[in-house]
Amino acid sequence: MTQRCDLSIILCTYNRAGILGRALDALIGQTLTSHRFEIIVVDNNSSDRTRDVVSRRSARHPHIRYVFESRQGLPIARNSGVLAAHAPLIAFTDDDVEVQADWAAVLLAAFDAYPDVDYIGGKVAAVWGCRTVAIVPSASGRTTHEPV
Repeated sequence: MTQRCDLSIILCTYNRAGILGRALDALIGQTLTSHRFEIIVVDNNSSDRTRDVVSRRSARHPHIRYVFESRQGLPIARNSGVLAAHAPLIAFTDDDVEVQADWAAVLLAAFDAYPDVDYIGGKVAAVWGCRTVAIVPSASGRTTHEPV
């Protein structure tokens, strides 16, 4: 039986088992109740421990699903995630991103507030080492990295 939810979160990954756990833990820790969203991890033909990282978490969190896609490439992996999705809304994140705890709830609230929009994006703050920087376009059109 297909379980319906409000939001499908798709995370595509390739040979990044070493950092994937942190991204998944941030998604598991969402303030939104887990029956309202699913996490679809698309393994894009990894040869590392990606499947094990996902399996350990999905055993405790049934709203996590593993999809294997042997054809490599981010567009192909994302399309596989979309095909596996059960929700009317889809969100993409990456294996090197730790989303805020209210990320999924804010996305759903934004779509509720603006039902005519097709796409919503937001600010991304990159954390490198112990520095947090914002990626900002400058007046000259070049991208800069400014401390936050």
